[in-house]
Amino acid sequence: MARGDIDARQLDVAALKAANVCILFGNDEALVSSTASELASQIASAREIADVARFSSADVLSDPSLLIDFFGGVSLFSEARLLFVEGLTERHHSIIVEFSVHVPDSTADFVLLSSHSLKSRSKLLDLLRNSPGAITASCYESGLSRTGLRSRLLAYDIDLDEAAMDRTLEIARALDPSSFKMFLMKLSLASAQAEKLSEEIVLSVCSPGFLDVSSEHIQAAFSPRRSALYEQFQSELANGASGSRFLIDLGRSLQTMLNRARAGGSKSSMHWRTEELYKRVSARFSDLPDRIERALAEIHRTEARLRTASSLEQAEIERLLVRVSQALSTTRS
Repeated sequence: MARGDIDARQLDVAALKAANVCILFGNDEALVSSTASELASQIASAREIADVARFSSADVLSDPSLLIDFFGGVSLFSEARLLFVEGLTERHHSIIVEFSVHVPDSTADFVLLSSHSLKSRSKLLDLLRNSPGAITASCYESGLSRTGLRSRLLAYDIDLDEAAMDRTLEIARALDPSSFKMFLMKLSLASAQAEKLSEEIVLSVCSPGFLDVSSEHIQAAFSPRRSALYEQFQSELANGASGSRFLIDLGRSLQTMLNRARAGGSKSSMHWRTEELYKRVSARFSDLPDRIERALAEIHRTEARLRTASSLEQAEIERLLVRVSQALSTTRS
């Protein structure tokens, strides 16, 4: 932990009393997101803030003036305001530098930022460490608690019975952050709406070889955060990838997962103790191939252009990624 940072678990309304800016950072997207969301609710309640704006990193990159405009306008709800920006990266450094000039002096207003990709010694974090009234808080897992696990499961819309919760906590404590993220994603894919997962199903769907969610494209596409896929696109773009290359690779990753999803429920893929368990687990993934096919159809509609056009408009790619995420979602919107 760098000098000046505090542990996010020590953050509460009292600790933030004299501050008007706070950034939570860590390497686990779900943990940072759930912790920041809970903190935002606490701040809004304690300071009686009704005027709350929540922006994603993609929102800010596409329109940097959003941050300044929020505090520049007239509030219709309350004198105090809360600005909550999620998923900051190093690409936001210049935007935050410009915005820092406009951060209100009043401790009634508050700016809450979060990032799951910034390194401890990043320029953006150093900027905030040296800013009066700002707090930088590290958000890393250390001995996952039952309460902490519940908040993580909630972020992925996963519901477990008590026996499954006990086993999941045991597994979670034994995994490194990357493996735990893949573990949660498999549980999320297996979760049926309004139905709890049993211990038996948890062990079955999360066994090695049952689907492969190691691809960064797959993790972003199935993330509970709707902006995750676009943020992954922005990250690869910053590292030199082209828009067409990203979409072609995304299509290949989805096609690979489709092939494995079709075979994932087969009895040959793993040992099933009972016929009933095989049927129950297979039913969990019965609609997954259809969802992936819908997403691939969206990509294939532009495949000819991807292979011939030198580039695509960024707004067009963003709309396509939104459609892909909607197609993969269990609740199509």
